[in-house]
Amino acid sequence: MNRWLLGAALALAACSGREADRRVPAAVAPAFALLDSTLTAADRQTLRRTLPDSAILYHHTLGMGLRNEAGLWRGGPVADSLRARGVRHPDNMSHVILQAYGFHLRGQPVPLDSLIRALPPPPAPSSFIELNDSAGTGR
Repeated sequence: MNRWLLGAALALAACSGREADRRVPAAVAPAFALLDSTLTAADRQTLRRTLPDSAILYHHTLGMGLRNEAGLWRGGPVADSLRARGVRHPDNMSHVILQAYGFHLRGQPVPLDSLIRALPPPPAPSSFIELNDSAGTGR
């Protein structure tokens, strides 16, 4: 019995580094759960094959659903976490989430910071209304 426990502990230790790389970043975990619960297996298979490169193709469909259902417009855990990482606009938030979801579906490490760095710079503050800016001042 002791040899079995030792073997199990060694196996877990050997896998822990690889499995830790595949964890879902906390910033997008609620959005991934939302996608997992609403998409069919066939949809997930299609996204597994096409994301992250095709994320822009889903901007007006899946992206819009994410922006509305994950609270990216009004704020919430996902929006707040991505804003803290420098992603200011909900359109960019949904784009990063969809790209990251493709890595997740393939069981690959999610390079969230790299995906964020690859975003185009945000427009000048006066050209869009900042999240939670009900006065429309753009600040």
